Amino acid sequence: MQKNLLLILLFVLSLNLFSQNDSIQYTRDFVFNEGIYITYSDFRMNRPISKSVLESKEDKSQLDFIGKVVQNSEYITFNFGGHLHKVKTDSIWGFAQNNTIFINHDKKMFRVPVFGNISQFIASVEVINNYGGNSMSPYYYNYGMTVTNMPTKSREVKQFVLDFYSGQVLDYNLTNITEILKRDEKLYKDFMALSKGKRKKQMGMFLRNYNNTHPIYFPKQ
Repeated sequence: MQKNLLLILLFVLSLNLFSQNDSIQYTRDFVFNEGIYITYSDFRMNRPISKSVLESKEDKSQLDFIGKVVQNSEYITFNFGGHLHKVKTDSIWGFAQNNTIFINHDKKMFRVPVFGNISQFIASVEVINNYGGNSMSPYYYNYGMTVTNMPTKSREVKQFVLDFYSGQVLDYNLTNITEILKRDEKLYKDFMALSKGKRKKQMGMFLRNYNNTHPIYFPKQ
């Protein structure tokens, strides 16, 4: 029994050592492989579809080639194993260009300026507004007219966070940031010691501290 437990322990330790030796910590000097991430897994592995295999009329010598392909093409077309493959552009996870990550959110691409364990980015999202009854405010267009229940669509700019290890995108708000900080006992304790108003103002600072103490890793290429 003890022999079996020892073998299991040695096996687990060997897996941990292999994992550490096979990964590299993200720093500001880290280089992202340029290309298109079809899935979140592609992003985690730092293995995008390289621009060398992309089929496009855009000029590959341009620094913003990948961005133009994503912006101007309904489908991402690439040559793999001698066969052409097509993926709908608005379904891809994102892309890497000029060592910057762009993420697909609400079927549009947005730059991720703050990258780490918990990344931050700003995106515009579609909002559906429902109105009904009479307009009682002079600030409404055509004040006094009866407004039907026809919904209207608009885009609203909001801030989000990306959880590196789950791939989940969350609203940047006090509730979600508090839940994230619970993963770090000290940071959470310091955060909750503040008043609610100060917690709202210092969410960004606490996330930066969280990223500094919880580095992320990519596989070695």
